[in-house]
Amino acid sequence: MWRRSVPETISPSPRYEPLALAAPDAQALSAIGTRVAAFLESSPPCSLADLGLGLATNGPHAAHRRVVFARDHAEAIRVLRAGAPQTTVEGVAAGRSPEIGFMFPGVVKAASLRELYEAERIFGREIDRCAAFAESRYRLDLRTLFETGASNEAPEHLCFLFAIGTGLNALWHHWGVRPSVVLGFSFGELVAACIVGVFTPEDALTLVDERTRLFAAMPPGTMTSVALSEADARVLLSDSTELQVAIERTATSCVVSGPVPAMAALEQRLAARNIQHQKLEMSFAGHSVMAARAAEPFARAVAGVARRAPQLRMVSCVTGELLGADEATSPEYWGGQVHRTVRFASGIRTMIREGCRFLLEVGPGHHLTSMASQQTAKAGDVICQPSVRPASGTPSPHLGMMRSLARLWTLGVEVDWGAFYAGRAARPVDVHRVLAGG
Repeated sequence: MWRRSVPETISPSPRYEPLALAAPDAQALSAIGTRVAAFLESSPPCSLADLGLGLATNGPHAAHRRVVFARDHAEAIRVLRAGAPQTTVEGVAAGRSPEIGFMFPGVVKAASLRELYEAERIFGREIDRCAAFAESRYRLDLRTLFETGASNEAPEHLCFLFAIGTGLNALWHHWGVRPSVVLGFSFGELVAACIVGVFTPEDALTLVDERTRLFAAMPPGTMTSVALSEADARVLLSDSTELQVAIERTATSCVVSGPVPAMAALEQRLAARNIQHQKLEMSFAGHSVMAARAAEPFARAVAGVARRAPQLRMVSCVTGELLGADEATSPEYWGGQVHRTVRFASGIRTMIREGCRFLLEVGPGHHLTSMASQQTAKAGDVICQPSVRPASGTPSPHLGMMRSLARLWTLGVEVDWGAFYAGRAARPVDVHRVLAGG
């Protein structure tokens, strides 16, 4: 039985507690904050969790909303009265709860989420399940990667990223934030496929391991981000049989992939033309002509596991359109996925067309959030949000995750606050007494 473990010599830091306030207008919202601060000054025995549960579950919430975070009474009173950007989130909810799209990233660096692992049992449970797989496959305690990290291309790192993706997804679901559409970016499409039920977690992890093994066997290659549209990049590459547009990032940028010598020559051409470009930290040419040799063996690996039709709408990173059941369960689709161009920009357009007004990155960073924001800049009603990126000056991943939850709630997304406080033994304070000043 896998269990989370905290070294006995380390005392956990006090937990940030959210206090969710709502009022019909900005002036009334400010007045409520003042009343809650006065209540805390006069009622020191009241725990912040009890007060937070009472405020969050006090019936329907008005449109003007604010969430403040604090670790103790003094901090709560100070933030309620004077405000603090790092621990305050504010917004106005408009209409019914908007539809949300989940975006699962590809190979990225995994920031330390040990704090989130220790604080949130739902997230920790998913990490532990993947840790059991890693123990049997790699003889490695996956949880040590919270501190030590691993090469971006190491099989255990990809397993770790998979665990983070499924763990964050489980935590969002537990808090009542559920997607209507999902999209996976390159490697992240395996995470997305697991989330929508195409693969079991164990089978998906087996495929992650096989995909990593096949890529490790490829000849050396590189990938470079280029400030050109896909169409312009294809014109530039028209005389090459070795280079390929690997990723359609945005309308004005893409990633080119190929063997080292050909990529070095391309970078010289780009520099000569003053075209901005940046080499990615990769030692293989993903989604390239070189990667095509992995298609058949990976398709065989997919054929060897159970596959089911998606239970939720999923956007294909191969076509940029909704993924049909036949494609999702086809070994040939997944074989082609390892070398065909990633249609991220097209996929974002499809998610918006499908009604998504929030695009939430379900991973350890904000790479997809940044790219999606460029895509949606002209659509003012679409909001892109990372899961765990903390505010500047607030290095707590757990607070960063709760800030993301608060932002969604302040802008109208329904949150299951009861589930948020489940298992905390919190007893809701009589909010009518708080707001009445008694």
